[in-house]
Amino acid sequence: MLNKDFLSGHYQQTILSSLDEKKTVSSRELPSLVGSLCFSGRLLEAKKIYKDSYQTLNDTEKSACRFFIGLANTRKSQYSKASKIFRVNLKSLHKESDSLQKFYVYQGIAFYLFFVGKFELSMKWGLKSFDAAMDARDLYARSLSTDLLAHIKLRLGEINVGIDLLKTAEKLSRQIGNKSVTEAMEISELQYLAQYGYNRDNILTDLENKFNQFVSEDNYSRAAIGLELARQYTLRGRYDLSENILEKISSNIFATENRRQEIQLNIRFAENYYQMGKSALAWNYLRTARRCLNFEADKSFEIQITGFEYKLFDESARAGLRQELKNKARYFNTVINHNILTRNHIEVGQLFNHEDLYHNFLVSLETSADKTAKIIESGYLSLLPDVLGFKRGESLLYFDQEASQVILFFDNKIEIPSTHLTPTDIKILVSILSGMKTKEELCKKVWGYEYDPMRHDNIIYTGIRSLRKSLGNGSNWIETSENGYQFSEDRKFKINYRNQNLESKKNENSVLLQDFAPMDSFSSELNLRQIKSLQFLKQNECLDVTSYQKLFEVSDVTASRDLRTLKKLGFVISIGKARAIKYLLAQK
Repeated sequence: MLNKDFLSGHYQQTILSSLDEKKTVSSRELPSLVGSLCFSGRLLEAKKIYKDSYQTLNDTEKSACRFFIGLANTRKSQYSKASKIFRVNLKSLHKESDSLQKFYVYQGIAFYLFFVGKFELSMKWGLKSFDAAMDARDLYARSLSTDLLAHIKLRLGEINVGIDLLKTAEKLSRQIGNKSVTEAMEISELQYLAQYGYNRDNILTDLENKFNQFVSEDNYSRAAIGLELARQYTLRGRYDLSENILEKISSNIFATENRRQEIQLNIRFAENYYQMGKSALAWNYLRTARRCLNFEADKSFEIQITGFEYKLFDESARAGLRQELKNKARYFNTVINHNILTRNHIEVGQLFNHEDLYHNFLVSLETSADKTAKIIESGYLSLLPDVLGFKRGESLLYFDQEASQVILFFDNKIEIPSTHLTPTDIKILVSILSGMKTKEELCKKVWGYEYDPMRHDNIIYTGIRSLRKSLGNGSNWIETSENGYQFSEDRKFKINYRNQNLESKKNENSVLLQDFAPMDSFSSELNLRQIKSLQFLKQNECLDVTSYQKLFEVSDVTASRDLRTLKKLGFVISIGKARAIKYLLAQK
């Protein structure tokens, strides 16, 4: 019944070869034309053509046209019109109705119920649609019904089953050769994997590739992938990149008149501004999102917005919002919403399951011994301000001396420089953070030399250049003046040193740094392994070659050479002989 161009996802070609070239369209081809117009955002034309051709269509063709028009109305958030069309379709069934007509009828009802959040009821009609598609032996029908069942399963918390069903739907769609539908299904799979925290290391790259290589004619799907990509950028502290994506897709969202995507767009903007410390702007976007709500169909988003208000407002406003969230959860809930309420101790009860990996990560973070390291490993850098006790939107340098880790907090992003700090970089940074340093002071403190401009200027310039390179986009935070080098007075810093947090206030950097004598005593000849081995010996009695190998995953030769160097420089002493030799921290 559906023609080849439509089944292949070439909606514009279908429209061009029939409507635009003014060719006569047979009743058999009409559903393809109506569907193409609906998926291209030309709903008024689709309705007109269906109405004009109504008398020439058989029951199955009529049901197919109504199905596509109903989908388009739902996408445009015209829920009452969509509901009416799907009810008309249901009444059109009779004893002689074929399996394909039943599919279009049942699929439309299941889709509408899913869209308005009635997932259990949607599953009932979705299974009827799947059975009808199987009986009709129609690949297109089977791919759509399998895809919808996947979405329902995923929203009900059966994540692994849902992903498997999505993969099956993609295979069926590829058999037809429909690139548009296949791409929409691939996008849905990526969205769910990202939302539930699967494939964490590669999901951002996968989303970027899909967004940049998007070939489908379906603007709805392009906006969908863009919304999830923006969310992932926000989670990873790249608010600048997130905002760029949102700006790119906003015109498409407004053009297609999809209120649901418009709600998501405003929530994404609100989250960005919240993370950047701009609460007033976040609240403004949140109010715009609330004005877009259809309170009958958008209950999930209503809960999201109320939950956002809960974290945005102060404690005095939270009591009422807490009760409101509890009330809403009684009538509508999903695995994601339930887990969010549980994490925030608003809802008490059993979790749906443990397949929401992002939720499990956040729960495990609460009891983690090293929250910072766990967040850095995950890539979800937007969680760092709360863990480190920072104010969002501050320009700040965080240095973890134990891990030799620098994290830069800008007003619109959080970055970890790709270049690791060398031991000399660390010594220069710590020295400069303690206050303005002249060349003489820096030369003495970092390298242990009495300053001679002819001999040491080049060493100092090279060291400063290396540190700036290691700081990446924060390179200009190390400032040069007539008096020497200093950390920018416009920025703050915080150092995690010996389990202490030493921090600066604006224009008071030099006051709060304390005893860094152990760091100053390290020779610039030491490598990072040797520095860490000395820190190890502060907590442990001794170290041998075998233990050194295991600690740093180096060869026997490298371990022996490193330890001999430490002994030669006077940092450690040795006892025993041959393979039984032990190294102890020197008492000086």
